[in-house]
Amino acid sequence: MPSLIAPCGSSKREALTLILRPLRLCEPDCPKAELAIATWRPDDEIPFFRELRRVTERHLGAIADQRYSFGEAAPLEALLRDAGFHEVRSRIVLRTIHFGEGVPFPHLNTMALVGMSSLAKELSDQESKRVVEAIVSESAPVLQPYTIGSGLAFELGTNLATAKG
Repeated sequence: MPSLIAPCGSSKREALTLILRPLRLCEPDCPKAELAIATWRPDDEIPFFRELRRVTERHLGAIADQRYSFGEAAPLEALLRDAGFHEVRSRIVLRTIHFGEGVPFPHLNTMALVGMSSLAKELSDQESKRVVEAIVSESAPVLQPYTIGSGLAFELGTNLATAKG
C-alpha cells in the first residue's frame, strides 16, 4: 500500500480524506477494504525528537511540530469511525530506528523544525542559514547518546490504527 503525506496546512479531516480517497474509489469492488495507518506518538514520549526540538526552540521560540498531530490514538480512531470505518483498533508500537553513515539526519530534522517556526518565516535567507547551522551544531551533544558507530539509532513510538471499510 503506498504511503501518502498530507499537504502542509491540511486539517486532520482533510488529510484523512486524501488518504481514504483510493479506498472510496474502489469501494464497490472492494467492500471489505482494510486500512492501517501509523502515526508518531507525541514527541514528549520520544526523548530523541523532544531534545532536538528544544535546541531549535532556543533559537526560534515555541514550535508546534505537526509531525505529532495524531500523537494520541483516540482522535485518530474517532476520525476513522466518522469516516465510516468500523472495527477500529489501535495499539502502540515501539521500534528502534537506524540511520546509517552519511545520512544528513540532523540537518533534515532541523530544516523540518525551522519550516514549522513562525519566527523563521521572518528571517532572511542568510539569517536562516546561520540559524540552521547553529542548531545543527548545538544538536551534536543531543545526538551523542544515540550514536552507534557512524550512524544513529533511537526508539520511535507510533500509533498503529487498523479499521475495516
